[in-house]
Amino acid sequence: MSILSTLFASKHRKLAAWQNARLVNGSDPKVIRQDDTGAMIRWNDYADRNSNWGWLIERRQSGARGRDEFRAVHCQNVAKRAGLFGGLLRFSTR
Repeated sequence: MSILSTLFASKHRKLAAWQNARLVNGSDPKVIRQDDTGAMIRWNDYADRNSNWGWLIERRQSGARGRDEFRAVHCQNVAKRAGLFGGLLRFSTR
């Protein structure tokens, strides 16, 4: 895979995860959203594990065909959802 196609795929996954996150009333949907648990996340804090608004991408397989679905998950919820080793396998910063 070329560098350009890798960058495009990364951007696509990030945008897909963001679009699957919940909207927050009164907030700009391009900047602030919530993950599935209601934790607040901010677009610019992607992959920032030290931020109170940081988030990562969770990849899930959905449907009978096993299509990938991407979800935004607050960094603090990563360990809760996946466990110590699962977080290394299911969550991505690329």
